[in-house]
Amino acid sequence: MLKRFILLLSVFSQSLFFVVPAGASSLLDTSVPALSRKANFIARVKVLSTDVVKKQGFIWTGVNVEIFETFKGRTPSFNQMTVYIPGGKLAKAGGDYEIKVAGAPQLRVGSDYVLFIDHNLKSEGFNLLTNWASYLVSRDSSTGQKYVVSEGERIRRPRMRALSASTAENNIQTYDSFASSIYEGLNEPN
Repeated sequence: MLKRFILLLSVFSQSLFFVVPAGASSLLDTSVPALSRKANFIARVKVLSTDVVKKQGFIWTGVNVEIFETFKGRTPSFNQMTVYIPGGKLAKAGGDYEIKVAGAPQLRVGSDYVLFIDHNLKSEGFNLLTNWASYLVSRDSSTGQKYVVSEGERIRRPRMRALSASTAENNIQTYDSFASSIYEGLNEPN
């Protein structure tokens, strides 16, 4: 029971940080360099599939990913892993059971992301996103240039299509600039 309480407290405390307006709190540094220092594993991945499971007394969406590029940590064998995001829809005999957690990213099958991951919470290969940090990697169809946008930003602005049109105002970076921010964080002392 204590383990379940601590796990739920961890999940809900992360969601509390995401409802605080940017600049309103200095408790949590969510810059890419800070996330780079905090995460155990950072990689560019492609989402292969999702499965909703009940683990450790809570509903989770297991996101199965293929790893293409590792920035930090050791790449798992077979270049694949599962990352768990709180919430999901679980089918039951008496009807579906759905949990939605405010601020939790919703990663789409077939899309590429850069994920900041905390390895093995409570062992069992239970990988969680560091501060729920996920960044969508997209390619501009007209230029071929790769861009990165925070998954939270993509959710807030779902009509964002022309990535190169206004990168500064949409909080979008080129992939190379984003990767440089990761390495900058890895080279800074904690």
